[in-house]
Amino acid sequence: KDEILSRYLNTIYFGRGAYGVQEASQAYFGKDAADLDEAEAALLVAVIPGPSSYDPANDPEKSVQLWDRVISRQVNEGQMTAADADALGFPETIEPRSENSLGGTKGYLLAQVRGELIEEGFTEEEINTGGYTIVSTIDPSIQNNTVEAIGNLPDDRPENNRVGTVTVDPSTGAIRGMYGGPDYVAQAQNDASQSRMQAGSIFKTFTLIAALEDGFPLDSRWDGNSPKSFPGWEVNNFNNTDYGRVTLEKATASSINTAYAEANIEVGPQRTMDTAVSLGLPEETPGLSADASNVLGSASPTVEEMAEVYATIAADGVHRDAFIVESVTRPDGSSRYEH
Repeated sequence: KDEILSRYLNTIYFGRGAYGVQEASQAYFGKDAADLDEAEAALLVAVIPGPSSYDPANDPEKSVQLWDRVISRQVNEGQMTAADADALGFPETIEPRSENSLGGTKGYLLAQVRGELIEEGFTEEEINTGGYTIVSTIDPSIQNNTVEAIGNLPDDRPENNRVGTVTVDPSTGAIRGMYGGPDYVAQAQNDASQSRMQAGSIFKTFTLIAALEDGFPLDSRWDGNSPKSFPGWEVNNFNNTDYGRVTLEKATASSINTAYAEANIEVGPQRTMDTAVSLGLPEETPGLSADASNVLGSASPTVEEMAEVYATIAADGVHRDAFIVESVTRPDGSSRYEH
């Protein structure tokens, strides 16, 4: 019984972001659990049934009522005399911490892990109170380098310029690094896995693959002048640069819009779309269509979706779903989940 009670008290949720009695003691009283007095210990027992609801910072009246009940039980069971109980005063708690465990860039990782576990059949309560050891796929050095690199971006970017990145291991699909934004608490939307934007020129890769599969070699030539008119569509190169007739290799290296527009019409926009989907892009991606303009990235995937697609190319055409949870282990050491 002592072992069961010990495991229970060291893993359950007490509110204020605290799991286990030691964290709870620090969160409510700013001291170690070993230093709690009778009144303080009774309050921690009192909040267990509804940690957030019974926190004196949230409902002082209910908290006092439940605290009284705990003290009365101790008297009734002979653990405390009535005189000792009468001498106790309701303990004063410290202010709840203003910082959030999801604050900063790590909050996006924690939310991603939680979301994936729920997709795998875990419940919120199980995640919160199961006492699990959860191992993510994140590589700390890659993650730190990612955050540092984004922190070093120029300060003169537009005010609404947002950044999201994902690093995927092509051989497994494991997410090794992810930047969803500067602070999860201030902005919960993950710019790597939830925000959508037009893909732009990285869609040219799909036309390139379709062209190669259909027998157009890298030295095949296409019109790279700008502007160039097609039925119902006018295409310009960046800075309206004229390149003349260029090879498919040159069109790729210099990301020449007009040459790729011509190539896409030749191989067929449907082929470009089908290639993207075959590499792993969801068919329901907003803006994904068989229009000729799809080569210029009119569809709006997430960063994570495109990372997954490019990982398929890096893995010689083998697609693997991206994932962030490696394993979940129960308190007794047994496996609850493994990717």
